[in-house]
Parts: sequence; structure tokens; C-alpha cells
Amino acid sequence: MENNVYFIFHRKDSCTFLDFETNLTSVKLERKEENEVQLKVSTDYAIRIVLYIAIKKDIVQSKELSETLGIPQSTVFKIGKKLSDNEIISIATGIQGGFKLKKHPKDISIFSIIDIFEPTIRINSCLEEDKYCSRFATETCPVRKVYCTMQKHFEEYLKKIKILDLI
Repeated sequence: MENNVYFIFHRKDSCTFLDFETNLTSVKLERKEENEVQLKVSTDYAIRIVLYIAIKKDIVQSKELSETLGIPQSTVFKIGKKLSDNEIISIATGIQGGFKLKKHPKDISIFSIIDIFEPTIRINSCLEEDKYCSRFATETCPVRKVYCTMQKHFEEYLKKIKILDLI
């Protein structure tokens, strides 16, 4: 079980885990809307922006990104700044300016982009740094062990997917 790769499908009121190696759909967990595990729209935009720039293989102006991807230009600038601050892209100003990848697409994982824009990608609060547990049982909880394994596989999976794989 520890070597299986899981993917998590989110719906409004449940979460389904798929084990790719055995092709079994398993556990459906109910969750409250305020605790949803869902990527922010800015994270989705960031992945699409990086992918578009990688496909173009050249400097891409913010206007082109905005029009082609349907993202407000002001949002393109904000996302571009964060991607630049984290060494994913470089920004050139001026008439010939725009966004360009700072790394090769084979060196940019989906995880690295998600990690920039999401405050957490932990599937449960007991996996956060503070290990919060309402039962005060983080070290002995058998469910947490399962969550740890799922989290590990989830992160490994996202780290394996490179922007180059999406081109």
C-alpha cells in the first residue's frame, strides 16, 4: 500500500482517492466547505501562465497572456511578480519586455508552482507543522499514518510532473 500512487478528486461535498496501481477507487470522505482542499484560482493561473510561456519558448507579453488565457492583465502582473520572486520566470520591462522562463521546463514541477501560491497543500491539519489534533493523538493515531502516506505520495506525484510533460 505504501508504494501506491493516489490522486484526489474533489467535489463540492466529498473527496475520492484513486489508487493508480490497483485501479481501485477507495474512501469517500465528507468535508465541510470551509475546509475544502482546492487550489486557488491564482495557482491555476500560474500553472497555465508557466505552461504557455514554455510552449512559446520566447518572451511573452502580459497582454498576450491575458488575452489568450482569459486572465485579467493585472492578475497576470501579480502572478508574474510571484513567479519572478521565486526564480521561475524573469521579467523584462520596456517595449520588447515580457515574461520568460528562467528555468528549463524539465526543471519546473507542478509542485514547485503550487508551493508558491498555496498556503498549504496538506490533506489534513494534523500534517501541518504544528501537528494540530483535536484528540491530542498525532503520534499514536492510525488514521494520521494513512494521511502521512497519502500526503507523501501526493507530493511525490506532483514533483514528478514537470511543465515539459504538459507540452
